[in-house]
Amino acid sequence: MFGFGMESVYVGRSMRDFSAVREALSSRGIDYKYKVNNRQAAWLFPAGGTVRSQTGSLGMDSDSAHEYEVLVKRDRAVEARYHIMNALRNA
Repeated sequence: MFGFGMESVYVGRSMRDFSAVREALSSRGIDYKYKVNNRQAAWLFPAGGTVRSQTGSLGMDSDSAHEYEVLVKRDRAVEARYHIMNALRNA
């Protein structure tokens, strides 16, 4: 059960920010889970292929191809957001 009792505290496309978020949470003992969604691998329609196979990747920013989401237990969400905000401000 991935999201049961969990709350999303960060969604972004920067791997640098994602790493800073994970470091901020782990250094304070806040357990987290994360999802990585490849936006170019999304299926357009049945048997239609992926976005990348239909349009190619020329001119696409490879840094924005992935979307990162971090989830924590609901009772630690406010604390996690506070530490995330500070980590991203200092990054």
